[in-house]
Amino acid sequence: MANQERAEKVRLVFESFKQLKGSTPDFLKAMFVFISETYEAEYTAEFLETACRLIPEEAPTFRSIADELISRGEARGMCEGLRQGAMLGRADTLMRQLRHRFDSVPAAAEQRIRQADMAHLDAWLDRILEGKTVEEVLADS
Repeated sequence: MANQERAEKVRLVFESFKQLKGSTPDFLKAMFVFISETYEAEYTAEFLETACRLIPEEAPTFRSIADELISRGEARGMCEGLRQGAMLGRADTLMRQLRHRFDSVPAAAEQRIRQADMAHLDAWLDRILEGKTVEEVLADS
């Protein structure tokens, strides 16, 4: 049933796509951006293939747009991965410094550190030099 519903959704979207013949590349790009941000990746690939089949003269434009969206998504993923890696590194460094300075770190404090955002981690890393206890280092400013 889910596959039939999905096939029907794709068919309905591309019945609309038939109306796009002669549309500007910017409009087609906007449609693909909308589809890629609204639906799962597998839908996007299915939309691309269906669009190329229904409007073959626009296939090069569709493929170019899809390539650009893939590159953009890869770049976003890479940036997010770098950001998460930096946060993990800061959390690991803070945990190491806290253990070195205070011998142990309560589980609740470690959980709080692992869930913290970059701003908190940076503030706590700065505060490790002055804090007298783990709780003082992790106190909200």
